Amino acid sequence: MKLQPGVGYTFTTASGGASLVIDDTYSPPPSPFTVIGYRDGSDYKVKVVPGTVNNVIPYINGTLMTNPAYTPLVATPSAGVYVVAIKCNADPAPASFPKTDSEIVILPYPTTDTDTEGYIALAVLTMTSTPSGLAGGINQLVSGSLWAERHKYTEPGTASYFFYRV
Repeated sequence: MKLQPGVGYTFTTASGGASLVIDDTYSPPPSPFTVIGYRDGSDYKVKVVPGTVNNVIPYINGTLMTNPAYTPLVATPSAGVYVVAIKCNADPAPASFPKTDSEIVILPYPTTDTDTEGYIALAVLTMTSTPSGLAGGINQLVSGSLWAERHKYTEPGTASYFFYRV
């Protein structure tokens, strides 16, 4: 038996038979808004895979999240529990929601919504002290692009925010 050489597999033959080995090189891309943590020198940083909320691309560190290399956020320099969230800014109705200046932030956990901003918690970030510095643990809560609604019915109640995975 003869098989032509190709990319992604190895075919060998011998007197005892043939062997076909297919390389496992495919790695699916991460879902939108997946939070990836890593150490960079003494800093612990997170990167967030680009995604959309109501077709709005949020900012991260003042940069629109369109770069496939991801823009990192530096995590807080102290131990504790934090949330990596999308801060969705809002104007009073009938304005569209969210505003185009929404952004990815790291804040103490939990966050509190207001009439002008709602938070989508993407991941909980637990920072712990170790002899070599801070270490981070990530508990991913949401991945995938999202749809959001803002409801404000009466004063003085705070607006309610609802988020759906698309």
